[in-house]
Amino acid sequence: MWKKICGLIAIIMIQLIFASTVPKMLNYQAKLTDTDGVALEGNYDITFRIYDVESGGTPLWTEAHSGINSVSIVNGLFDVILGSITTLDIAFDDTYWIELEVEGEILSPREPLVSTPYAFRSIYADTATYADSAVYADTAYIISSGAIQTDGISITGDGTETDPLSATLGNTIETEEITDGTILESDLNVTNDPTDSYVLTYDSGSGGFLWAEPGGSGTGQWEDDGTGTYARIIGNDSIRAYKSPSASYGIYAISDNVGVYGKSTDSIGVWGVSTNDIGVYGYSTNDIGVRGSSANDIGVLGTGDYGVHGAGNEYGVYGFSPKYSGYFTGAAGGGCIRLPVISPVGSDDPTGDWATASCYYNNELQKLRIY
Repeated sequence: MWKKICGLIAIIMIQLIFASTVPKMLNYQAKLTDTDGVALEGNYDITFRIYDVESGGTPLWTEAHSGINSVSIVNGLFDVILGSITTLDIAFDDTYWIELEVEGEILSPREPLVSTPYAFRSIYADTATYADSAVYADTAYIISSGAIQTDGISITGDGTETDPLSATLGNTIETEEITDGTILESDLNVTNDPTDSYVLTYDSGSGGFLWAEPGGSGTGQWEDDGTGTYARIIGNDSIRAYKSPSASYGIYAISDNVGVYGKSTDSIGVWGVSTNDIGVYGYSTNDIGVRGSSANDIGVLGTGDYGVHGAGNEYGVYGFSPKYSGYFTGAAGGGCIRLPVISPVGSDDPTGDWATASCYYNNELQKLRIY
């Protein structure tokens, strides 16, 4: 009877091959003696078996070293490469035992494999082939969809093959996160090309930005003091106002000085249009409610039931010009205006009095008639 006096001297890994076509192998060393303790010498047929149970059971792997592959024993010592004949395809992820059969006699008890063979598991860490695969992690779900919360990054998925992780960067930044002078035009969603003196404005239709002329359409800026609304003409109208159905005034201004002031070198300084009420309304406690001046055309133009309506403690409507302070036309009478009677000053007409004022009609000087 054979006696394995040093049942398992060492089991060490001598080769790790990562290619799937080349088997993994183990170096197995041991010492055999007979029942009297005499070390064996010569060549012996030895069969190796690996089990996942200490006794009984079915071998997970078997390899016979016999014939030309018999084991050479010198002074009881032998060294065998397990897996050199039969592919060693065990996962080494559990506890295993090795059993030897020498010349037909099974030695007992089985010897447990020490931890070195488990180094085969490093194959899954040393190669990107396994590191990139979810197969070896699909039984340990530690991440659920939406479980990772970060500032500015959204991570979804549970890490499985059917629901891989996906990260989306945030699309907003805070002002303090931007270094001064680092934002370029290419960083903005601008839908057109700029021209000199244009300004950048927000376009609600596209959700981006537009280059536009200064003083274009839109809401003006209110200030605590200084000019309430100021517009500098670039192309066409400086200020043009249209009232909505629910509003009464196209432009409405109240000021301690000038309520609305318009000036134009070629056309209309202030122009207001209303279909139901007042086109331009100005009110001032100390000065002029509405004032318009023009070098070449009309200072203030009004149309409607009342072209220009003024109410004041001193002057309802005040006009100044190097030529005519006021010019009036009406369909009811040539150049006539309607005034309340203040005091009669004489009469050339038995039906009414004449005021101390005059106007021109058909290029002839006319007196103003009081009704």
